[in-house]
Amino acid sequence: MRSLLLCLVVCVASGQIIEPPKLGCLRDRNQQLRTAAGVAGSFLIGAPERGGILSAGCSGRVRLVKTATAVFLLDQANRILEGRAAPPGPARFTFSPDGSPDLVYFPETGEAWRWKNGEMLQIDAPPMRAPDGSRIRLEPQDVVIERDGEPEVRLPLPAPLADARGSEALIPSRDRAPLGRGAVVNTSVLEMEWMSEEWIHLRTREGEPMLALRIARGRERIFVLPEVR
Repeated sequence: MRSLLLCLVVCVASGQIIEPPKLGCLRDRNQQLRTAAGVAGSFLIGAPERGGILSAGCSGRVRLVKTATAVFLLDQANRILEGRAAPPGPARFTFSPDGSPDLVYFPETGEAWRWKNGEMLQIDAPPMRAPDGSRIRLEPQDVVIERDGEPEVRLPLPAPLADARGSEALIPSRDRAPLGRGAVVNTSVLEMEWMSEEWIHLRTREGEPMLALRIARGRERIFVLPEVR
């Protein structure tokens, strides 16, 4: 944060107006959608842009949000592009390689939709894991990134999250299936939602730090996000 603020001060002093790079978006503890900006380790979380959000997922191109009654496709400026009535409860989102929306999964009902040519088509629930792509697994003390044919990457969770007991839960995967099943999940990390194509928001319990997981190959790391109210 210090390096980012110093850069901004220097830019302002020299008459340059430079906005920090946008990293993506996230859902805060009050179910509000916010923009995340800055650089790794120096994050800025913007003001609330939309409330009543049960689930959120963002790519470098669009945003998907789930409210109590609907799923909305938003642009990066938070304008509604499309919307559709949806089942109750949260949703899990994945995106295509070009950043367009791909799958929407509703864990409470088991329904799955595929976004195709601007339409959401109901499909059979996809397999929990596809044979390709990265998969994220949470363990009591680590976040594990798995890629086919490569050594797994282990990133230690910061204390006290690493001391939480584990349990089984559904977690998102980087492949076309919206979820992967982890044998052991750290109970301090309640949910994982896409911030962008390279970042995952690790949503934690009240009183524990919010985390951002960078999954870029060779640059994997967990960062603490600034707390917002």
